[in-house]
Amino acid sequence: YLEKRFGTSTRVLASFVLWIQLLLYSGVVLYAPALAIEATTGLSKTGSILIVGLVCAFYSSIGGIKAVLITDVFQAFLMFASLLLVIGTAASAVGGLGNIWSIAEEGGRIEFD
Repeated sequence: YLEKRFGTSTRVLASFVLWIQLLLYSGVVLYAPALAIEATTGLSKTGSILIVGLVCAFYSSIGGIKAVLITDVFQAFLMFASLLLVIGTAASAVGGLGNIWSIAEEGGRIEFD
């Protein structure tokens, strides 16, 4: 479409700009989680980037809706487990769920008007 509407030079420029954008995006996608892996495990940045790249390549090779479904189920499980863990830790720290409710009432946080 770009070539028909604006000419060959516009299409080539748009292709080049999108290529640069994809290159920068891929770098950020690999680098950001690699920083977290480096901070938590002590691995080098290079090793962390390689690990993230290999995991992403493996995940992509599984591909399709099956991979999306598996990831969504895993993420939902992690979110639910984390929620239960936070509630359990908070309840344990203040003396139970009843105490949490009392503290919330005293602070005026249980008003559903």
